Amino acid sequence: AANRRAERLEEQLLRAAVEGADGRDTNNDFTLEVGGRGIPVIVRRIPASNVNAMRRTGDLLRDQVGSGVVVLGSVISERPIVITMVTKDIAANTVHAGDIAKAVAATIGGGGGGSAETAQAGARDAARIDEALAKTEAAITKLYCARN
Repeated sequence: AANRRAERLEEQLLRAAVEGADGRDTNNDFTLEVGGRGIPVIVRRIPASNVNAMRRTGDLLRDQVGSGVVVLGSVISERPIVITMVTKDIAANTVHAGDIAKAVAATIGGGGGGSAETAQAGARDAARIDEALAKTEAAITKLYCARN
């Protein structure tokens, strides 16, 4: 019972963070221009305790955006973790979650990868998670600017 209560509380905290109610300026959202199309990119730092919580939050945001990219960052076990999710409609031929995760993690000396729709990356220095999220727009733009 205590575990379920803790999970429910974490879910509420994550929803609040996603909605910007945690009091920190964690919104680095932008629009990626690829092939004449504007793709919304949601970038957030969330207070997740584990990767599964990050994935659940990513699923929620991906469903809310409808068509776009979600990049979430958190510090778990003293390590920065980035989860990237891309909606099916654009993962098929426009944007690849694994490429994005790898590019974002590279900005802070980390690495990662994954499928076209879902990916995970990390690094060693937890203090750099905000830096990675702040550099997300530049990393993704650089990755896809040649494809425009």
